[in-house]
Amino acid sequence: HRTIRGAPLRHPEPLDWAKHHGLPTARRAWHDQAGTVGAVLDAEGLRLGKKLGCGTFGCAFVAAQRPTRVIKITGDPSEAAAAARVIEARAAGHRLPAVVRFHGVAAVRGTGLFIVTQERLLPLGKNAYRMVEENFEAIYVAGHGGTAEQRALARGLSARYRVDRAAVGSLLRVFDQLSAIGVEYHDCHEGNVLRTKAGMLRVIDLGISRSKPIRVPQVKP
Repeated sequence: HRTIRGAPLRHPEPLDWAKHHGLPTARRAWHDQAGTVGAVLDAEGLRLGKKLGCGTFGCAFVAAQRPTRVIKITGDPSEAAAAARVIEARAAGHRLPAVVRFHGVAAVRGTGLFIVTQERLLPLGKNAYRMVEENFEAIYVAGHGGTAEQRALARGLSARYRVDRAAVGSLLRVFDQLSAIGVEYHDCHEGNVLRTKAGMLRVIDLGISRSKPIRVPQVKP
């Protein structure tokens, strides 16, 4: 196992080298050029399917063998720590309905990278996307406030953008719910919110969050 701490990185590493090797543009690059990571994927029986996108710290792919799941390769220990904390909390009975469901987190031995598997969600509709894009600061502030403020904002946003009020209310509560399990979430924006088939909103990226140290399995090829 490896103990990781949920503190933001000051510099976007090691995805700097990944970008120089073309990883954001071709999934095969993880196997052909990333060395240990590709070997671990093979050893774990993971096959990368369609690329969903890349950010500062990592890239996300559909799991070829299980299209309902996503494989994310990230260099952000805070995201890996938060994901592991969410898995632990759900096992203890916490529901966390507005947080993506994580299936596993592993540290790649000999690198600064982590492999995170999670559920695959759907893009936001136009109205919900605009709602988060235009109000993420207000959502963040109200999400750390009292229930009265949350209910008032949920009513207002639901009426203005024609988004289900229960879905908006659940998203607002996610900050307090994560805080209750020891994760301080700071990265809510329109690119980090997706939806379920039932229309519920879920945050998908817990990067640059703060959480207590946690041990995760360490895998090697």
